[in-house]
Amino acid sequence: MKNQRKVDRYIIFSKRVLYSFLRSFTISKIKGRFSGPKIFANSIPKSGTNLLEKVFYQMPVIRYSSYRTLRKHTHSKEQILKKISFLKNGTYQMGHVDFDADIVKQLHLNNFRTILMIRDPRQIIISHYKYVSYIDTNHPTYDYFKNLKDDNDRLLAVINGVDGVVESIDDVLSSYEGWVKDNKTLVVKFEDLIGEHGGGSDLRQNGVIKDICKHIDMDLTEFQIKQIANKIYDKKSPTFRAAKIDSWKEEFSIEQKAILKKCIGNWLIKYGYEENLNW
Repeated sequence: MKNQRKVDRYIIFSKRVLYSFLRSFTISKIKGRFSGPKIFANSIPKSGTNLLEKVFYQMPVIRYSSYRTLRKHTHSKEQILKKISFLKNGTYQMGHVDFDADIVKQLHLNNFRTILMIRDPRQIIISHYKYVSYIDTNHPTYDYFKNLKDDNDRLLAVINGVDGVVESIDDVLSSYEGWVKDNKTLVVKFEDLIGEHGGGSDLRQNGVIKDICKHIDMDLTEFQIKQIANKIYDKKSPTFRAAKIDSWKEEFSIEQKAILKKCIGNWLIKYGYEENLNW
């Protein structure tokens, strides 16, 4: 994926809002204003947010909220709570929001269906450093990462964290753990949703879409589910780089893997990506 200027991202977002606005006047979307579910689609950053959004974008009775992705670095807790309170039936809202008991309480009280997207932390690390170093030239940390000596230093910065620049991967995963434990939040793995185009399985992909439908009380036919699945993998996405699973195996050196085992080995086991540290 080529790097992006600030104006490029505004154009991409504006087009998304315009297309969503025009689609909101279909009969299906209008029905959703009365009986459609309210969805908070949360994700750990660089876990395939756009992959999850594609699912909801294609669904009947659900429309885009038109709010930009809620993030803790750009929205205060009060702003997030306010945005949530404004959301109407039949809308989905994307987020990169740490677990917070008050936010969860607000979502539950307003009958939101919450979903958390996770991904193999090793892939998150790779996606993060490459995105902020080579793609998003307007990212607040772009200059810092671009000026590091090499990709090894960039990887280590994401793994270990840098005060005032980037959180360690362990801190990031810890901040989302509460969502995983919340019994009203459906956890979806990137690797299960990506499908065969991304190195996964179409069978698992269809199964995850069905799980999402069940979670939000939506009854779709097999044909509708396959239609959604066929449109998920999108190389035109503004954050698309290389939506593949297990590419980390070609990226990390033996020394880097040793560091990762100490930093995130337990997370990999907890999330079911490894059975032990022998990888």
